[in-house]
Amino acid sequence: NCGLFGHIPENIGVLKNLVELSLQKNNLTGPIPASIAEMKDLESLWLNGNGLTGEVPAEIQQMPIWDTCWRVTLEQDAEKGGYINPESLIIYFPEFSFDTIDGQHITEEYFKNHEYTIYYHYGLNCPFSDIFTPKLVWLREQYKDKDVQFLSFVNSDIFTFDQMMQYMDQHGIDWPNVYVDRDVAYSQKFFQHITSMPTLYVINKDRRIIYNDISYNRDYFARYLAQLLGGAEEEEMYESTDYSA
Repeated sequence: NCGLFGHIPENIGVLKNLVELSLQKNNLTGPIPASIAEMKDLESLWLNGNGLTGEVPAEIQQMPIWDTCWRVTLEQDAEKGGYINPESLIIYFPEFSFDTIDGQHITEEYFKNHEYTIYYHYGLNCPFSDIFTPKLVWLREQYKDKDVQFLSFVNSDIFTFDQMMQYMDQHGIDWPNVYVDRDVAYSQKFFQHITSMPTLYVINKDRRIIYNDISYNRDYFARYLAQLLGGAEEEEMYESTDYSA
């Protein structure tokens, strides 16, 4: 938060011994330089809170720290109020391989089935999940004839399997759910991006994250979908804008 503006220098990667790069909450615009990947000792990367655009270079997405920083990097100066910003930073949802509770094996190829996928990671005894889940079920009914699908993930350290089944039955969740064992190393790595409950993304069939609940105000998610898909919208989705779980 130093009042920086303009583009990040293309040759910033010459700072090869840098351990932490903190450029968050400035007025930086333009692309993220691929040369950042040349910082082999980098342990922390903070680019959020700017107006960065374009696709994140593949070299950066292959860095070990990307597993922990891609979600916060999504937080750029997106339009507020749930409006679509086609110039937002292009970040793709990570590859994955899991089984749903009904035995369906899914990977990132799942996103190709429909134009859009709503990804929802919810939590037990989380008041914000308890408020938002019925809203999402309502939206599912509103857009059942649109080219959109739903996918939910639940962590084993938050739900037991029986509690998840009870929660799904209570709220009428009828879309695919993945019950994730957080004790498995693969799951631990994959879900490092989950920092709050619920977590919400809209992902297109090319795996690009076009909506996230840290750049956009989740209060207006119904308005966002109405613009994206065409249809009814509910005036308010939340009573509070405090999303900490």
